[in-house]
Amino acid sequence: MSTTPSEVEFRILGPLEALANGKPIPLGGGKQRALLAHLLSEPNRVHSISHLVGAIWDEDPDEAARSKLQVHVSNLRKALTPASALLGKDLVVTQAPGYKIQVTNEQLDLLTFEAHTRSARKNLENNDFIRASFRYGEALGLWRGEPLSDLTDDSFVRPVIARLRAARTEALVGRIEADLALGRHKELVGELAGLVAANPLDERVLGLLMIALYRNGRQADSLSTFAAYRRRLADDLGLDPGQGLCDLETQILAQSPTLEAPQPGQFDTAIPTLLRSTLARHAAHLMVDGERVDLDKPLITIGRRPDQDLVLKDPHASRQHGVIKRDAAGFRYQDKSSNGTKINGQYSTEHVLESGDELLIGNTTLRFILTADG
Repeated sequence: MSTTPSEVEFRILGPLEALANGKPIPLGGGKQRALLAHLLSEPNRVHSISHLVGAIWDEDPDEAARSKLQVHVSNLRKALTPASALLGKDLVVTQAPGYKIQVTNEQLDLLTFEAHTRSARKNLENNDFIRASFRYGEALGLWRGEPLSDLTDDSFVRPVIARLRAARTEALVGRIEADLALGRHKELVGELAGLVAANPLDERVLGLLMIALYRNGRQADSLSTFAAYRRRLADDLGLDPGQGLCDLETQILAQSPTLEAPQPGQFDTAIPTLLRSTLARHAAHLMVDGERVDLDKPLITIGRRPDQDLVLKDPHASRQHGVIKRDAAGFRYQDKSSNGTKINGQYSTEHVLESGDELLIGNTTLRFILTADG
């Protein structure tokens, strides 16, 4: 981001910060900071009052929560007065049915990050791997540690943090794919091993590690990595790996020429179709009782039990009712319950989800929406 002295900056790719003329702006207490974090996580978009109340007072908000929210918005506007004065406008505006924050790409690190990653994805799709690696590197260079790291103890910010972490992982995967295409596999094994440890169910990352190991002459290690993942998935969740990863194992066993590293000075312009599908970028969410639940993890568990990713307060739902898994086919639902799940009115134990599908779990309806597929 630019560092001109008169600039207004907001940063959420690390501790929450707001600056005017390069000087930090005091942002107030926890809920006020959480409010700003929510607005900045999806900037220039109206957040409904009911959504903000539900996010910030997630434990049964009382009747006074709406009034409290208005007080926090008012106090936040006062705190941001130095920035608003520089820009000659209010940053937090009222717009039915709620509030939004108005910022440009240059004023918010998240928007700058997203602009760089969009450019990098286009470079990657066009086999312009040098520019792709550089643009992804620029995007990742904006991170100052864990996102919103000063708010990690607040449950109402955790979904935002999870979404930001997923975006960083997407950028890392893209940069690594570009670097693999440039023949940099020797430098990538350690980084990929750490990424797999942090994202043990992300098959895109596992596929990249398998290829990097194979290209470093470690075919046995590549296959054993896949075998360990298959066992863990079956033992813990009763699931099988995605077809793209299974196809990759077959190619490694056959020592397919398509997996060979490019020669020095050359680019790998023929990344296998199976790798492209394994690493396909999907984005989707569920609508549950009027609220959006982002599917920003490779595996989402759903049920009544408190440790589920999506906890349903429905006595007719099982403790663990089902899972949604992202794989090469897209998003796949698998029922884990004794009383079943209806998908579009019919009971189904396994189903590749399409945008608009409705899942009935107990008495709760979940509508699946595919928001991007690139």
